[in-house]
Amino acid sequence: MKYQVDIRVKLKDGILNPEAEAIAKALGRLQFKGVEKVDLEKNFLVSISAESESAALDIGRKMARELLSNIVMENFDVTLRP
Repeated sequence: MKYQVDIRVKLKDGILNPEAEAIAKALGRLQFKGVEKVDLEKNFLVSISAESESAALDIGRKMARELLSNIVMENFDVTLRP
């Protein structure tokens, strides 16, 4: 079967993100009031042929561990889309 695997990658707590900080500052300069913090995530939507939902999730986790994330600095979450 075909599955849509959604892989979200985000920096771990405590890891500085200069790009997110720059966006937050730029929003303030553009008069967007009340912006306290900006977080960025990478999102990968991968179409996978697999035998089952659990197999598709396992493949997505392996992709995230081996290529799509830096496990030292980032966390990832793998889910299926309907």
